[in-house]
Amino acid sequence: MTFVLRPLLLLGSLVWLIYCGKQLIAWGILNNSSAVV
Repeated sequence: MTFVLRPLLLLGSLVWLIYCGKQLIAWGILNNSSAVV
C-alpha cells in the first residue's frame, strides 16, 4: 500500500509546488508591472 501511496504523494506535492510557484510568479509580475506603470 505504501509502495503505491508514496509516488502519488510525491507527484501531488510536486504538482502543488509547481502550481503555487506559477501563482507566485504571476502575482510578482503583476505587482512589478503595476509598480512600474
